[in-house]
Amino acid sequence: GEQGFPGYNGVPGRNGVNGVDGVKGQEGSRGRTGPQGFPGFPGRDGPKGIAGPNGNPGDTGAKGNAGSNGRDGSDGTDGFKGRAGANGDQGDVGETGLPGTNGRDGSKGSPGFNGFDGFKGQRGPKGFTGFPGFPGPNGVKGQPGFDGTDGLAGPKGSRGTDGANGRPGPRGSPGFDGTPGRSAFKGPKGHAGFDGNNGAPGDFGFKGQQGTPGADGLPGDNGRNGRDGSQGPRGEQGLPGNKGEPGFPGAQGRPGDKGLTGAPGPNGRDCLFQAVDLAFVLDSSGSLQASGWNQVINFAADVVGVMRVGPSDSRIASMAYSHIQNILFNFNELSTSSAMQSSLRNAAFIGSGTATGAALHQVIRHFFNSDNTGFRQFQVPAICITLTDGKSAETNGEVAQYSNQLRSMGVQTFAIGVGPAIDMAELNTIAGDSSRVFLVSQLSDLESFVQTFIQSVLCPEPPVKGLPGAPGDDGRPGSNGFDGPKGLRGAPGDAGRPGNNGRPGEDGLIGMKGQPGFDG
Repeated sequence: GEQGFPGYNGVPGRNGVNGVDGVKGQEGSRGRTGPQGFPGFPGRDGPKGIAGPNGNPGDTGAKGNAGSNGRDGSDGTDGFKGRAGANGDQGDVGETGLPGTNGRDGSKGSPGFNGFDGFKGQRGPKGFTGFPGFPGPNGVKGQPGFDGTDGLAGPKGSRGTDGANGRPGPRGSPGFDGTPGRSAFKGPKGHAGFDGNNGAPGDFGFKGQQGTPGADGLPGDNGRNGRDGSQGPRGEQGLPGNKGEPGFPGAQGRPGDKGLTGAPGPNGRDCLFQAVDLAFVLDSSGSLQASGWNQVINFAADVVGVMRVGPSDSRIASMAYSHIQNILFNFNELSTSSAMQSSLRNAAFIGSGTATGAALHQVIRHFFNSDNTGFRQFQVPAICITLTDGKSAETNGEVAQYSNQLRSMGVQTFAIGVGPAIDMAELNTIAGDSSRVFLVSQLSDLESFVQTFIQSVLCPEPPVKGLPGAPGDDGRPGSNGFDGPKGLRGAPGDAGRPGNNGRPGEDGLIGMKGQPGFDG
């Protein structure tokens, strides 16, 4: 049958269970009652409130006995509004209420300072070659090609052989009756013919359409109200309704006092290199000017201040160069970082041409030399840092010659280019690889480049970050904000479950009987 009409909406959900009441504070002693005032005039009726959802009907109470109707009394005159009575004496102070809830946590203390970055770790062995990947999925099947153009008609073929005889055609319609023959003797009666086949069954009739429902009857007259029965037992509490829209937030309370600063966290671990032999080769040519030279030597002094230096730790040598070379100190001449920083910051500015190749030659002769007792002969990593702001004026390939010689000895070479006049090809020649070249856009950025230099050259592996400091003490809770306005009424309950399917429709009428079949 056709689908029935949709069912009626389900019964609305029951109201939710009320929350548990808070603990009631102890009641203060009652004040003395003031004299009763005269009754006031009745107030005007307030506006009608919004109707709440209907609760489930309670069980029908037992029928009460009908009381006899009393006679209506006559209406009395309204009295005048009485004066307000005098205020009663103030009651005694009630006992202290239960303690309030804890205030909000104070703001989090500042994190502790990170420890200094450690030294650069040694490069790990090359990993194994991975297994070949699985073959990729087959490509998407292409669109079918366009049909080709028709070819030219071929020559006419020879006549084929005759086909097999076709099946007999349908039976022809009966012929017209012939003219009756002449009377003759009546022959013997023939045998009875065979019964013809049954005719094909007729088609099924179509199912009739469902009739339209009748119109609703008119409502009957309201019956007379019955007498009020005694109050029935209280119905079960309804299921909770949907949560209403949140109210507007109250005004923000005063922020709590700032908590105490947490203790600084422990320092991060040191670099994997516990000791290096590090040589600074610092450009002191005229293009820097005296102010730029001060920034160069301050950069080198800041790097020294971060490193752990000493006879059994890192050893540092330094050279200033222009067209001449000025050895500031060798590996075994100064043993404290403060002495090295003082020597660097007091180094004189040369201020002439640039001869980087000659400076690297002197680095080989005086620093990384087998006769230098301060050089530990590659028992620890040997590093050469060249800082320049331009291109060398040498023309015979000295820069490439002595840079390659340093690397062939086992010295790790790095180059720092400062400012817009640098030559990238020469910097790559000094370092031997572009990954060991560092660019600083201007001299004033050298101060902020110290940390990057330390981490990239001496600590390529990121150091372990120190643990965060302990959180500060909780701040005092802020005062409570004002209550927001009452939230909007919650959305209505979910729709009831769909009704049951309608009853199946009635069977259609039986089709007409088919025509009888032809006789066999």
